[in-house]
Amino acid sequence: MEFPIPEPLKAEHEALHAELARARDAGGRTGEAAKDVAKTLHPHFVREEQIAMPPLALLGALAADKITPEMADVLSMTDRLEAELPHMLEQHGAIVAALGRLESAARDQLARIEETVARAAAEAERIGLVDRVIPHDKLMDEVMTLATRIANNPYLSVRHAKQLVKFYWNANRSDEGWRREFEGIQEITRTKDCHEGIRAFLEKRKPEFRGPYYDNWPFGDDDK
Repeated sequence: MEFPIPEPLKAEHEALHAELARARDAGGRTGEAAKDVAKTLHPHFVREEQIAMPPLALLGALAADKITPEMADVLSMTDRLEAELPHMLEQHGAIVAALGRLESAARDQLARIEETVARAAAEAERIGLVDRVIPHDKLMDEVMTLATRIANNPYLSVRHAKQLVKFYWNANRSDEGWRREFEGIQEITRTKDCHEGIRAFLEKRKPEFRGPYYDNWPFGDDDK
């Protein structure tokens, strides 16, 4: 009787082989350590697939109390597994040690990559290629701070600025661009947010932009 290896276990082994292949492709110490892991794992995986995994195919039938005489064929596998189990457990120790070396090599390589990226980012900031360099763990906080600053500006001004930036991504400054800017300025200067900005500047206070929350916004005569 044949005892096929359960698909989830086969998929797990295939996934591990794929991960090791990617690690080998990384080269350097990581690649060498991944080769060592693969070499250590291979004989262990072979014996697992020969004598340890196939008996697991019977678990469903045994749980349902569906026992047939042919199932006795599995006993030769379980006998070999019992005999070889001490050696397979020793292999586990060697595999764990190899994985530890792989982890150490990968961490060292990652640290070197991060250091190289940090130097490149600092140089890009120094020469003006980028405006600011933000540590990854603080990136979202900085993004939300900047987004809040933008959102606190007059709604219509932000909308026109975004539209013009997108326009200039696709075209250099042109008569069409100047026309759009002029029309945007005309529309913005007629809004209550614009008037509020001027009053706040003259009164030396923080402006209270309300955008579309004004009554009859943006051109109404309501003074609320």
